[in-house]
Amino acid sequence: STPTKNEFIIKPAEDLLTIMTGTESVDKMYDDLMASYESEGLSKMIEEVNAKISE
Repeated sequence: STPTKNEFIIKPAEDLLTIMTGTESVDKMYDDLMASYESEGLSKMIEEVNAKISE
């Protein structure tokens, strides 16, 4: 485990429901969701996990 991974939360059921009931295009809502995850440290978490695996 890594510090960022310990704090990073993904709520797939909530995300799916939000997109299914949203009024914007699915592409835009997905892009917004991914941008939100990026702002919360998605790429940093992935890099940390990959580095930990390489140890």
